[in-house]
Parts: sequence; structure tokens; C-alpha cells
Amino acid sequence: MQKIEMKVNPSFVDEQLSIAFFFEFLLLGKKIGEALVYTYAEHDSNICDLEEGRVALRKNKYARVHEFQVFDEYHEETSSQLSRFLQVIGIEQVEYQIYKAI
Repeated sequence: MQKIEMKVNPSFVDEQLSIAFFFEFLLLGKKIGEALVYTYAEHDSNICDLEEGRVALRKNKYARVHEFQVFDEYHEETSSQLSRFLQVIGIEQVEYQIYKAI
């Protein structure tokens, strides 16, 4: 089985204070799907640093998948690739809004 290639194009969105990632999934050079994911940082009320009298709030990172369209037979593998990418950049929580099978 051929490996699915994932291309990532990040951009910063000022109005939402987030980073948007546009993903393209390719198989043998042909597009089989795409996804649009926004990542956010949210301040937590839990204190995470008490070093030398300084107090800092922990930032929880999360992602919201706004669009995810892929041929149905590739959904599992592309979803796994997307999840691995988000884990690598430190995203702890992922919300899915839309998934459309092509």
C-alpha cells in the first residue's frame, strides 16, 4: 500500500489569536482530502510555577477541526496522521466540528 503524504500550511489568524493549519492529503500525487484546523491557547486557573515567588498560569492548548474532507477509505489513516501531528505540537484536546466523506 502506498503511503499517504500530508502537506501542512500554517498561518496566524489575528482576529482569533490562533494558528490555522491547512492540511492536504495526497496519494501518488493526487489529492484525496483536506482539513482545516485552528489551534488555540487557553489560560487555566491552575498554578503551574511557583519558582522564586513568581506565579504563572498554565496554558492549555487545544484544536478545533473546522473542516475534514477525505475519501472514506482513507479516513482512518489521514485522521491518525492529523492526530499525530497535533500531539507533536503539544495539542492536548481536539474538537471535531465537521467531517465529510468524499
